[in-house]
Amino acid sequence: MSKIETMVARIKLEHPIMNGPGARCKTVQEVQELTRSLSAAVMVGSITKEPRPSNSGEVYWSSQGGFSLNSFGLPNPGASFYQRYLPEMAYVAHKAGKTLWVSVAGFTPEEFAFLTVLALQGGADLVELNLGCPNVWDGGRQKRIFSFDPELVEAVLSTVSQSLNIDRAYAISVKVSPFSDPVLLEEVSSVIAASPHVAAVTAVNTFPNAFAFKEKWEPAISTQSSGGLAGMGGPALKAIGLGQVIQWRALLPKHIDVIGAGGVCSGQDVAEYLRVGAKAVQVA
Repeated sequence: MSKIETMVARIKLEHPIMNGPGARCKTVQEVQELTRSLSAAVMVGSITKEPRPSNSGEVYWSSQGGFSLNSFGLPNPGASFYQRYLPEMAYVAHKAGKTLWVSVAGFTPEEFAFLTVLALQGGADLVELNLGCPNVWDGGRQKRIFSFDPELVEAVLSTVSQSLNIDRAYAISVKVSPFSDPVLLEEVSSVIAASPHVAAVTAVNTFPNAFAFKEKWEPAISTQSSGGLAGMGGPALKAIGLGQVIQWRALLPKHIDVIGAGGVCSGQDVAEYLRVGAKAVQVA
C-alpha cells in the first residue's frame, strides 16, 4: 500500500479524499462526472424514502472564505428513483475503479432500515446513515436531529441491524452533528460502538442553526420555514471538526474508523484531519 492509500470501513481507497453528501451527486450523470474527478470514492445522497424538493428561497450563502450556510433540505428524487438507478450508478462507479457510497436519511428507524437495504441491493459498497442533518423542517418546526438522542441512535442501529444478515460483514457508517456536550458524545459513542455493523463514523455534519446577515440586514438564508437558520460549514467549521475527530477516535474501538469532515479546503486541512486520527476526509 502506498503512503497515500488508506483503508476505511474495510474499503481500500487510493487516497483519503472523497466527496461528501449534499446537493451535488444525486443522478447517474452526476455519478459519471464524479468518476472523472480525483475523488477516491463516489458518495451519492442523502436519499430519503419519499421525493423531496429543495427548500424554497435562498438556501446557500458564503462569506467568501470564512464560513458558509446551507439549508437545502435533503432534495432528492426518492427511493423509487434510486431503486431503479442505483445499479447503474454502481456499474458506472465500479467501471471507473471507484467504490459507490450512499448516504441515507430516514425520519424513522424503519425508514433508515428500508433505505439501507435498498442501497445495498442497488450495489452500494458502503451505506452512510445521515443522523445529523439539521435542515429539515415541517409545519414550522424543526425535525429532531437523530444523533443528539442516544435512544434514537440505538433504535436506528438496532432496526438497521435486524434488517441485515448478522453473519455478513457490511460497510455501514454513521454521520453525526458536532457535539458541545462531551458526556452526550460519550453516551452516543457507546451506542455506536455496540452495533455489530458500524465500521466508521463521519464527524461532522454542519453546525446546526447558525445565522448571518447579508447586505441591508437581510438574512443570508431566506427559507420560509427556518427563519434564516441554517447549517454552518466552510473553513470556520474545521476547528470544531478536528476537535470532534479527536474525541471520537479516543472513544470508539479500533475497528470503527473515523472520517473527518468540515472546512476541508486544502492539503494542509487533510493532513491535519489525518494527524488527529481520521482515516479519510469528506469535501462537500
